[in-house]
Amino acid sequence: MTEAQIDRFVGESLELEWRWQRVALTGGEPTLHPRLLEVIGAIERYKRENPSCEVAVVTNGHAGTVHEVLSRLPPWVVVKNSAKTGDPPEFEPFNQAPIDLPGARGMNFGLGCSITEICGLGLSPHGYYPCGPAAAVDRVFGKDLGIKSLAHVSTRHARAQMAALCGLCGHFLSNYGARKTSRQEVSKSWQAALRRHEEEPPKPTLW
Repeated sequence: MTEAQIDRFVGESLELEWRWQRVALTGGEPTLHPRLLEVIGAIERYKRENPSCEVAVVTNGHAGTVHEVLSRLPPWVVVKNSAKTGDPPEFEPFNQAPIDLPGARGMNFGLGCSITEICGLGLSPHGYYPCGPAAAVDRVFGKDLGIKSLAHVSTRHARAQMAALCGLCGHFLSNYGARKTSRQEVSKSWQAALRRHEEEPPKPTLW
């Protein structure tokens, strides 16, 4: 995301008196953003008006350059460091689309999964989503479902996004007790989408 987009997010939040409990910068790896300190500076305008809001950087803490960037963050920024090593951890296979599995007909994708409750709204260069992973799914599959204004975010819109995107997201399977693995698993819908993305990446509308 650009610094200008962060400025817009802050402006919308203040104008609408939207009371965020937490604003978390995630990735990928947010310390790789070339203007991370400027992004933090833009968010500080919101923090001044809403001092109880936690501003966090979520990092994997892997590599010396990451620690160098973290050392330059202002003290009011909370660092959530997963301290990953080079060893692959176990995870929910993100690229395992529920719609590709037997029993998909019985799944209500419009309900989302626990990520929507734990992490809250996601914001990407293409708009607001019910969670961060939904933005990543949309970027690959090119459905262009990002909500382009905070004023238009609603339960109805979020349910529609989840109905369209959660069936493609492996995290949804946590609702059904899916096992975790350290192996990459890519189901047929993702295989096809990744091939299309490699040949001609979708161009969703910028937020």
